[in-house]
Amino acid sequence: MYLEANLARLNSSFNSKGLEFKKEKNNIRIIEKKAYLFNEFTTLKNILEKNFNVTYNSNMLWHFDSLGIEKLSSKKLKWEPTKDIAELVIDFNKHLESLDETILRDSMKSFFKNNKYFFKAPAAMSYHHAYVGGLLEHSVQTTNMALALRDNFLEDMNINEDLVIAGAILHDVGKINCYQLNGDIIGKTRIYDIQYHIVNGIKIVSQNIVCSKLDDIIHIIASHHCLKEWGSPIQPQTNEAWIIYNIENLSAKIMG
Repeated sequence: MYLEANLARLNSSFNSKGLEFKKEKNNIRIIEKKAYLFNEFTTLKNILEKNFNVTYNSNMLWHFDSLGIEKLSSKKLKWEPTKDIAELVIDFNKHLESLDETILRDSMKSFFKNNKYFFKAPAAMSYHHAYVGGLLEHSVQTTNMALALRDNFLEDMNINEDLVIAGAILHDVGKINCYQLNGDIIGKTRIYDIQYHIVNGIKIVSQNIVCSKLDDIIHIIASHHCLKEWGSPIQPQTNEAWIIYNIENLSAKIMG
């Protein structure tokens, strides 16, 4: 469904930089105008290797295998936000302003005012939203969808809107200290290795965010991967935590 459109977009973006993506029978070759050129596009290479089965061999050099072609046919390829970053910032700030608890709203506004890197940070190296502005886009998507889901529950289900918004915005905040950018090349930091984003996110929120339900926000961050083998020390225990776990997973799997 998306194969031709994805190839056209790849060629439109990278032909002038010396890369050609050419379909040949059951394979798609990546043709380099000079040796090792593909290696210079680190972020693109990571995304294609991890998500679309781009591999290397001595005969075909870099190419998509049959499974990679199937994946490229079924999913729209992304290496930048769907919306302009300035538009995403407007949406993000609207969510901050909608927080009802004054101390929560003020502390979050102060934190993001002093941590501008959040607005250009990637959400990963290759798995999802792995591009400049990816963390912002993922956070806005999660907030939008979480609020839409909350509106479909009955009032007596006791779902706190401030916790949904704050949890959606802050669930991946630790990634600002886990990934670094050199141009559009994404690299890992020492914090990634010794804490990863869940532990670091809990640290950030504990030190910077003030809220009457701070423990509930921390629980959302701690549980948003759900399972220990996925990095969460505890499964969701509250309605808000279940919402954020499921919605952010959808954003990562489908929209990034």
